[in-house]
Parts: sequence; structure tokens; C-alpha cells
Amino acid sequence: MRRTAKGFSLIELMVTVAVIGVLAAFTYPNYSQYVNRGHRANGQQFLMEMAQRQEQYLIDSRQYGTAAELNVSLPPGVAQDYTLTVTLNVGGARPFFQAVLVPLSSQMANDGRLFVNSRGERWRETNATCDAAILGSCAASSGTAIAWE
Repeated sequence: MRRTAKGFSLIELMVTVAVIGVLAAFTYPNYSQYVNRGHRANGQQFLMEMAQRQEQYLIDSRQYGTAAELNVSLPPGVAQDYTLTVTLNVGGARPFFQAVLVPLSSQMANDGRLFVNSRGERWRETNATCDAAILGSCAASSGTAIAWE
């Protein structure tokens, strides 16, 4: 009488692990891009709310305000990925502001910095050489600027 083995052979298990490995290798980059898009969308939403508060502050005070004057702080979902920098031009003929979210994590650093300004321009800058603290140094019309979707 022949005895039949129950269970899986080593070859079957190795093939299964190999198939799972190949699937993971193809899906992980897509998953990380999906996560980055979600973090970027949260940052863009925050910057749009910030720009709206800036415009209201301009109507009330005839100048743009700092984040403290606007009583704005980064929400927890945005604060874990970005830091906020607001640059103002208060001495010029026309008031101007530029708000920048600078990525904290190395995963988001490749995604670029998020910008919004008082001209209504919104873009993502992947060029690390422009200085966001200098107004006009990073422009929405530069070759490395990517308009928001």
C-alpha cells in the first residue's frame, strides 16, 4: 500500500514565495507614489487654506500676515511631512506673500517643495537650488516647476 504525502513540497513553497516577491517588487513603488500623492494633497489643501486666510487678512489689515498673526499652525497630518515658511514683502509698493511647505522626510524630499503666493500661483518645485526665503528666487514659470494637479 502506497502512502500519499499530505501538505506542500519544498518546491511548491519556494515557487509561491518567488511569486509573492515578484508581485511585491512591482507593487511597492506604486504604493509609495500613492502615499506621497496623499501627503502632497494634504499639504496643498493646507496651503490653499493659508492663502485664503492671507487674502482675508489683507482685506482687514491692508497687509499680509505671518503664520502667527493668522493664527495658523500645521495640522498633524501635514506637520509630520512638512515645515512651513512664510515670506512677506511688506515694504514694497504692493504687498506680497509666499508660503512654502518644505519636506521633512527623505521620502517626500524627492517629491519637491510646495509653493503658493499672492499672485495665485501654485506649484511644486523640484529644484533644490532656488532659495525659498528670497522672494522671486523660485518661480512658477521656472523649468523645474510643476503645476498642481
